[in-house]
Amino acid sequence: MKIEPPKKEKFDIGQAAKEKDIALQAGLGFAQMGSTERGAAAAAKAQVASARAGRAKSCFAEGTKIKMANGSLKNIEDIKLGDCLHLGGIVYGMQQGLTDQIYKYKDVLITGSHAVFEKEWVRVANSPYAELEEGIYKVYNLSTSDHRIITEKDFMFADFDETDYGSKISDKDSLEELNGKRVKVLEDRRRT
Repeated sequence: MKIEPPKKEKFDIGQAAKEKDIALQAGLGFAQMGSTERGAAAAAKAQVASARAGRAKSCFAEGTKIKMANGSLKNIEDIKLGDCLHLGGIVYGMQQGLTDQIYKYKDVLITGSHAVFEKEWVRVANSPYAELEEGIYKVYNLSTSDHRIITEKDFMFADFDETDYGSKISDKDSLEELNGKRVKVLEDRRRT
């Protein structure tokens, strides 16, 4: 039996170039997909950073039920400018953003720097009732004429500005103002 050598195929340079282009395009497609994913991750991080910036105190997670002046409940994302809140007055400002630092305060998902009334005003992060949650959450801020936001189970929170001084005073002074201690603190500072 005679063994024949394998037939040599003719090398087609045009076909090789096409296959190289196909492989290169596939590689670029995967690279672009990775770039798109990295871009989306960078955009999400930027939104989270902007949500943390400034006095982001009234950040409630989407779906939080807010008590309205007429006693009804409304999801925070459905509240409109000019709506009247229970004890909070008229809504005159709204913001939304993303955060990856949110606490579960009893049944409410809220940012830790937010002021909540217990026996006095405290930051949510400092409350024994708050637990840090993992994940990225869409959050909403409200500014109201009376600076109060009441949730479904009658928990009272300060709004975005917290007081009539808004961002003109520090977070520490704002908490003291809420608790009626700021005047005394300012007088004590003048004496020293």
